[in-house]
Amino acid sequence: MKPIYCFLIVCFSALSQVSAMTPDEAKQAFARGEYAEAAPILKSIADKAPKNTSANTMAGIALAKSGQTKEAKHYLARGINEAKLTLAEIAFDDYDFNEAEELVEKYVTAQKKARKPVSDEADR
Repeated sequence: MKPIYCFLIVCFSALSQVSAMTPDEAKQAFARGEYAEAAPILKSIADKAPKNTSANTMAGIALAKSGQTKEAKHYLARGINEAKLTLAEIAFDDYDFNEAEELVEKYVTAQKKARKPVSDEADR
């Protein structure tokens, strides 16, 4: 019985550390590629500020990179222009090549209008 209690204590301790992640820690985890760990906090930030396009983009990318593509689409649709590249990647992975091509074209058009360089990601 004692090993079970130890196991439960370790699990609860780990859960409390995950939920205690601050927004800054979530952004750092995102930057390190720890998308699954960052996603819940980034999602919460985006939900509290639905017009914050950067927050929506980060939440969407974190969700997509951690395999939650259906949920990621919701956030990416409200994201910055670069979010279209992740949406295109999801469409491509879903074999929706027309949608992927359309999203890349929208990204390129918006970048040209803003006179910003087109990401190398668009060339893939």
